[in-house]
Amino acid sequence: LLSIEQDYVFTFFDTRTACQFIQDEHTRDKCEKEYLDERKFIVLSYNERKWRYAIGDEVKLWLTERLPVWLDEEPAWFDDYRKAMILDWMVDDPNLLAELRNEGVIAILSERRKSIVRVGVSPSASPGSPQRTL
Repeated sequence: LLSIEQDYVFTFFDTRTACQFIQDEHTRDKCEKEYLDERKFIVLSYNERKWRYAIGDEVKLWLTERLPVWLDEEPAWFDDYRKAMILDWMVDDPNLLAELRNEGVIAILSERRKSIVRVGVSPSASPGSPQRTL
């Protein structure tokens, strides 16, 4: 630790849990305004169980406010993979959800579901008794 530049020592220690860290990443506003939405969007890439119950309503409200802007402005970072990260429960407006689910997003979601099925069930399992693989 003595050989580390002192300005970066704090990056090696944190007393927060993983859940607290993830929630803080969404709620803090310590970056340039033009990158704030992209930075806050990162919470959707983490396991939903780590943030939904603590800040799920806040995330949903933020998405409700920002989603129409992103769909209109189409920022470079808001690609089909990021659109696919937005779960259906997060969007109340059915028209907005329909606009969000374009062909590319639907293909990504479909492929994701297929891969979950391929990973989740062993091919050697006998019919009627699926076995989970690790």
